[in-house]
Amino acid sequence: MQEPYQKDGTVFGVIVHPDGVQHALQVDTDYVIPVHEQATLEKLVSLFPELTADERFALQSYALNSDEFPFAAIIPSTTTVRDQDYMVENGWFEIDDI
Repeated sequence: MQEPYQKDGTVFGVIVHPDGVQHALQVDTDYVIPVHEQATLEKLVSLFPELTADERFALQSYALNSDEFPFAAIIPSTTTVRDQDYMVENGWFEIDDI
């Protein structure tokens, strides 16, 4: 559970494509998320409106029955995950940034 002063904090950074239109969340899919014993998942699940009812139930069950889980476990099936090679090849980074 986050403290009130942490409500705007993020774990991962956002990358903005040089075109200024596209954005990507830079994630570590192996990042381990601890589950607080008093945690509820309504807020987390509400961040993924595209989840089916089955996916929503699976996510809630998985998280509530674990002490921790990898970030990859909460990525919806509709999400596209790209690796750094893809990002470089598609102009996400200026040459000086690599």
